[in-house]
Amino acid sequence: MVNMEILTYGADKSQFIQWFMPKTEVKVKGVIALIHGGFWRQQHDLSLMLPLAQDLRATGWAVANIEYRRADCGGEWPVIRDDVSLALQQVKQHAQQLQLPKRLLSIGHSVGGQLALLTASQVEAVVALAPVTDVVRAYHDKLGEAAAQAFFKTSPEKNSSLFLAASPIAQLPLGCPILLIHGFLDERVPVSYAREFTQRAIETGDQLWYWEEPLSHQQVIDPSLGFWSRVKAWLEQR
Repeated sequence: MVNMEILTYGADKSQFIQWFMPKTEVKVKGVIALIHGGFWRQQHDLSLMLPLAQDLRATGWAVANIEYRRADCGGEWPVIRDDVSLALQQVKQHAQQLQLPKRLLSIGHSVGGQLALLTASQVEAVVALAPVTDVVRAYHDKLGEAAAQAFFKTSPEKNSSLFLAASPIAQLPLGCPILLIHGFLDERVPVSYAREFTQRAIETGDQLWYWEEPLSHQQVIDPSLGFWSRVKAWLEQR
């Protein structure tokens, strides 16, 4: 990858950020932090977001592609959320050192969408792509081959406060602009999660834009698809 710098925000090998500057001929618009998904599992990593990173830097954004500790590599709850929070702090510091515009936004996919929404107070706006918005429901629905059971190692009945703390829907209002995009062809996270979150967010007074598209779970992170031009326009308006 061209123009990439590695930043670290902790001692663990998973606590790092891939930093991309925009193409030199493009004016810097701000910084976008990318947070990948993968149902909290170690085998999924930040490479999932590299196509987005390259597309965004080509249009004037500095991009911070965040890695974090996942299940089986020290990323128990709430470490996984706290890693993303620490990474965002490091991104802000690095952007300040480079004297970049003070615009930090985040884009998260699937569980990365969960983490982006849970750290919304640290950014100016969030784009949540097919996010896991309710981990209580994810537990009972056995999403991702029972990923919540494997990751949290307890149940909502035994530890309700843990599951509520991990659920963006229980944190509303989040207090920053949110663009939520979900495919009605999503085979991994049902679109009903997004519909319920959208309704609750609007009821609590959050600014939320909801786009429902004919997309699968992975297609929402494909920048070659037509809807991404609208996403980038939304980002520029924030």
